[in-house]
Amino acid sequence: MAVRLSFHALRIDLFHRQPYLYSSTRLAPRIRDIALTMGIKVTDNLVMNDWPLVKCNIAADGERIYHLPMDQQYDRVKLAKPGECYCWTVAEAEANGFRRAKRWVTGSEPH
Repeated sequence: MAVRLSFHALRIDLFHRQPYLYSSTRLAPRIRDIALTMGIKVTDNLVMNDWPLVKCNIAADGERIYHLPMDQQYDRVKLAKPGECYCWTVAEAEANGFRRAKRWVTGSEPH
């Protein structure tokens, strides 16, 4: 299998930022070599602890909404207001008064 990587494809500014590659598994030697050649610091076999993934935010109108990692807006949601939090489970989020985001799957938006 051919692997092609380029600085342009990765959109990395190596002059101002140090890129890192973290993996919870052992990288193939070829991938490690490519990353190191490109100046990317590599850490593999990283033990990653569990952390709460359910994001609970409060909308401008006060509505309490939770987002799961696969939800459409998950990466855009920032928790900054008092009362916003992370929860370990959906049940915990719902017990705290949050409801599931309405636009959570592509194609489920209102027509």
